[in-house]
Amino acid sequence: MRGPEGASVQQCTGATRQVIYERVAAVDVAKASGVVCLRAPDPARPGRFVNRIWDNVGATRARISELGRELLSHQVQMVTLESTSDYWRIWVRHEVAHVASELADWRAGLCGSAA
Repeated sequence: MRGPEGASVQQCTGATRQVIYERVAAVDVAKASGVVCLRAPDPARPGRFVNRIWDNVGATRARISELGRELLSHQVQMVTLESTSDYWRIWVRHEVAHVASELADWRAGLCGSAA
């Protein structure tokens, strides 16, 4: 199957696996910063969740490492990154060094993690 401009298209007929994480974070990566959202159970209201958002996390080694420690303190199980370029590299090297991560980009879709 071919897409726009002759690009190959991967077709997924169904999810091969489904994993549900209780404590997750997502990072929308830009060139010099990232927006981070954490979703975790609300200890004050069982069965409900609370979101925490960091609006402008600088893409520096110190700031990303600090964020990684913060996510670990919240026992985050999965971090998903979204980036339209290769700006994600510093985030993978530093922030998610001890947290499982998945690079969400146009290649992954519903078919799984990007290579």
